[in-house]
Amino acid sequence: PCPVRNRALAREVADRGAVLSEVPPGVPGARWRYPVRNRILAALADAVVIVESSGGGGSMHTVRAALDRNRAVMAVPGPVDSPESEGTNELLVDGAAPVRDAADVLAALGHPHSGGTSGTRDGAPPQRERPSGDAAALLDLVSWRAVSVEELARRSGLGFGRLSAALVSLETGGWILQRAGWVERLARTHSA
Repeated sequence: PCPVRNRALAREVADRGAVLSEVPPGVPGARWRYPVRNRILAALADAVVIVESSGGGGSMHTVRAALDRNRAVMAVPGPVDSPESEGTNELLVDGAAPVRDAADVLAALGHPHSGGTSGTRDGAPPQRERPSGDAAALLDLVSWRAVSVEELARRSGLGFGRLSAALVSLETGGWILQRAGWVERLARTHSA
């Protein structure tokens, strides 16, 4: 395990559950293995949250792996003059959802959270009516990265009226969020 100070934690996890790796136990760590490990993390996650990363940091490998698997990518904003925030801030510019706290992550995944309005009073996940027709087809075109309304119009081939109606239906149903001409997915269809 890396860092070495986590060796006891790794043993405890293995004793109580499972450790997933493409590398046999006892093989020493190497820098080139981190992207392989991060690919596994991205595959297992519903969302990837990047807290801090330089522009070329190893976390960007995880982002690419997450995007390749249609996972949500979120980022914690950082100081604009900090090299350690260059990657996260660039992700935000590229359309990653901003994260201020755990509630932002839960909301993006469509789960209830304390103090919020996305869940029901008893804590059950919100019930979303599955979209149909134009709305269902349009939802398939909306990824976890923000996409412009113009791009959706081009991809879908829908006229303005049908496109607008489908977007309103998806937003009202809690499937997407629209901001300043951009559309972003909020929930997976299997969570309905």
